[in-house]
Amino acid sequence: MKLGNRIRKLREDNKLSQNQLGEKLGVKFSAVSKWERDETVPPLKQIAKMIKIFDTTYDEFFEDIDF
Repeated sequence: MKLGNRIRKLREDNKLSQNQLGEKLGVKFSAVSKWERDETVPPLKQIAKMIKIFDTTYDEFFEDIDF
């Protein structure tokens, strides 16, 4: 699985729009969109915040991710 797909799945599972996730992370929705399309990779700081928002662990977040 690609990292962008994981972010999209977790966001949708948590019933958040890209804009809502961006607001929680302090970034624009366009940044979230680029992450989900694998155009850019979120900084570790943002990944740590997403893990808290999605109430998951690092292991679960990165499970089966293709780098």
